[in-house]
Amino acid sequence: MAKKRVYQNVIIIMCWLIYSLAYLGRYSYNANITLIIDNYGVTKAQAGLVATFFFFAYGVGQVVNGILSSRYNKKWLFPIALTLSSAINLTIYFGVPFFAIKYLWLLNGFVQSCLWSGVISVISKTVDDRHMNRAMLLLSTTTCVGTVVTYSSSSLFAFLNHFRFAFFFGAAVMTLLGIVWFTIYSKDLEVYKKEKERENAGESSKALGGFLILMLFLGFVSIIHNIVKDGLTTWVPEILKDRYSLPDSLSILLTVVLPVLGIFGAIISIKLNKYIKNFLLLISLLFAFSCVGIGIIAGLPQMSVIITVLLFGIVVCMMHGINNIVTSLAPLKMRGRVDSGKMAGILNGCCYVGSTISSYALGSIADAGGWQTVLNLLFVLSALSIVVGICGSKFGKNAEN
Repeated sequence: MAKKRVYQNVIIIMCWLIYSLAYLGRYSYNANITLIIDNYGVTKAQAGLVATFFFFAYGVGQVVNGILSSRYNKKWLFPIALTLSSAINLTIYFGVPFFAIKYLWLLNGFVQSCLWSGVISVISKTVDDRHMNRAMLLLSTTTCVGTVVTYSSSSLFAFLNHFRFAFFFGAAVMTLLGIVWFTIYSKDLEVYKKEKERENAGESSKALGGFLILMLFLGFVSIIHNIVKDGLTTWVPEILKDRYSLPDSLSILLTVVLPVLGIFGAIISIKLNKYIKNFLLLISLLFAFSCVGIGIIAGLPQMSVIITVLLFGIVVCMMHGINNIVTSLAPLKMRGRVDSGKMAGILNGCCYVGSTISSYALGSIADAGGWQTVLNLLFVLSALSIVVGICGSKFGKNAEN
């Protein structure tokens, strides 16, 4: 029994490390996008297209791998995916023509897309109820921690005038994590699988209908919130550079503040869920706060850089809270009724539909109409999501109980 408790804690920590630090190989391009634009002499839209290729493959892969996650051998899955992503990052480090990067990043997106559904599947089957709250709280910080580590290290390498080393660093860390996982993982210590199968067998058709409605609305808000979240994560360095003439290294470093605040958003979503059980109603509340932040930034473009960064932080904080609800909190809390890996994969796939739209579309809109137009659009989308979330909360309520 003691061995299983220790093993569960080790698995929780390893899953957290794998997904958090995989961002080094996932956002290595995004974190250096301003330097890549200058280095290759390309437009914002051309640079954004690379991220769009990644997000498209990642989104499609999320759905495919989510559906298939229960069939994968998790001992091999993570090491293979991490090693392949490492190899792709190394090609960027050693230098390739710009036209080839979007195809490499397309492959990188599909390779990395198996990680989240795999992590959720492992946690749902390996962690008992006693340890689940700890797992959900730690997993809620993965996106934030991963983004902070990626942007911080990229800022350092940019300061040292060697931004390509960010790709080498990510490759080294991911390879090491793959080796450690292969060494420690054992399928024999899964503790929840049989219980979950028994509860799934008793699912009624009425509850299934409510669940499908819930998934429909969650899918929609997943798309919108990632347009906002990843759009800001990708382009805030460029916005700060254009508005305030900041150097590349400083604009990237200031952007690190955003995912740090995002950690609090993820934690807040877990705490608020104790009082607001309806996932969509909680999401609407978080979108309301983001509307206020975006509205002030759009309406007062001459504010100080510190206030602007803090307001961006509030918005990203809310978006990370929403991200935690749709990709972690909801799938794990409903593990007795659905396959958590499948639900997480499908919803994360929806998230990256939004990411696919955000990178290229927002870059193109900025080229054509400036960042003010981009901010106005994000405000409208957030306001629309409040309405959709409130409407959906009435239909999807029974599926969450």
